[in-house]
Amino acid sequence: MNLAKDYKCQSGAAGDTIYEKLKESQRKVKDQKIIKVYTDGSLEDHNMGIGWVIQDQEGENHTTFRCNIEYFPSSTRAELAAILTTLLVMPKEAVIHIYTDSMCAIYSLCKIIKKEKEFIWKDAQNPIILQVIDEIISELKLKIHLYKVEAHTGNFFNEMADSLAKIPLIQTDQETIKIKHRNIKNRSYIPIWNNIPMETPVKLIVKKYNQIKKRQKWKSQNRFQEIFVDQEKTQKIDWCTTFKTLHPSKITNDKTNREDQIKRSFAMKLLNEELPVMTRRFQHQPHIYKDPKCVLCGRYEENNLHERCERVIEWELQNNITNKVKKRKDKNNNNNNNNINREEDNIDTELTKEINRNRDSQIIAREEKKEIERETKKIIERYTVHNLETWIEYGTEAVGPTAAKDKLLEGDRPVQWKPYQEEKAKKEEMEN
Repeated sequence: MNLAKDYKCQSGAAGDTIYEKLKESQRKVKDQKIIKVYTDGSLEDHNMGIGWVIQDQEGENHTTFRCNIEYFPSSTRAELAAILTTLLVMPKEAVIHIYTDSMCAIYSLCKIIKKEKEFIWKDAQNPIILQVIDEIISELKLKIHLYKVEAHTGNFFNEMADSLAKIPLIQTDQETIKIKHRNIKNRSYIPIWNNIPMETPVKLIVKKYNQIKKRQKWKSQNRFQEIFVDQEKTQKIDWCTTFKTLHPSKITNDKTNREDQIKRSFAMKLLNEELPVMTRRFQHQPHIYKDPKCVLCGRYEENNLHERCERVIEWELQNNITNKVKKRKDKNNNNNNNNINREEDNIDTELTKEINRNRDSQIIAREEKKEIERETKKIIERYTVHNLETWIEYGTEAVGPTAAKDKLLEGDRPVQWKPYQEEKAKKEEMEN
């Protein structure tokens, strides 16, 4: 029997290693009518491995198989490929009990068993594998029973299938299979790109293609070259979360919302560095703006991170207090005019005191800083050797520059330096 022709499966290499394994498995189970099989798939770094074990009912001569599969990596695709290769070796009109730990695979197969054919090409992922499974079940008239097995719970056969599905360190083309999609009968067309059959709905492929194309165009702007040139910096950025910030609310909302529109506009400007801050204005119109620093505080550059400054905080405090006063005036316009005026005076007084306290604290902080600098300068001057070539006087003991330096290093009292010529002149006057 030609498996490549009849069951739409081909090996990736010229050798018949996988064919021989499948034929050997087919020979072992050809006389069985009730078969129990445990399947599993694995996904590691975009590589997919599949494995299955057919339980020997009479002894321990279990039938095993493993291989790899290409394109559209996902754990569900690996699980379905394991089931597909299992069905390839089954005899006609057999009852197959399939045990798997993938609920997604069970859900898809249940749709096929219930003859919901529209599901395969309309809503399902991996439609080609599902179509091949459906045709194999129909041609061989198999009866399928599906069972969910908890993964890694000590089930002997499930653990064996799991070990077979693991990706080997060294992979070869002889262990990789492809689905022969051209042999599918009940399908008038199959979408293909670069000779690769599309295992994803076309609308999702088009959506993904346009999304990637727009992101590439966005990344190619000159303003982002500094970011994308540095590969290490680019890898540290979570781009999925970054693009999600463009839509802080549901985009499917039917009603227009002013608040939502403002959030979206701000997020877009922030992402593209288009907020009208001084750094951008200075860059675009340097003939008008002479300095990129904040107009209010004049200390820091006004960029996307410079949200607030000291003067803005003071103004906000004044505005909040003024607004509260106005509200109270409107509420008690006739009866409490005197009280409101008095309260306003008190508020102005408190505001003035608060501003003065802040100003005094800043002055005190500056004075303390200057005092610390003066003390530090004195200490440095006391312990600095200005001229190591002159003699010094330390108490009543005269020592040379080397000894003085050693004493300073040992933590002695500060020394007083006196030039040698002055000492000599004083001694001559005393002798005369």
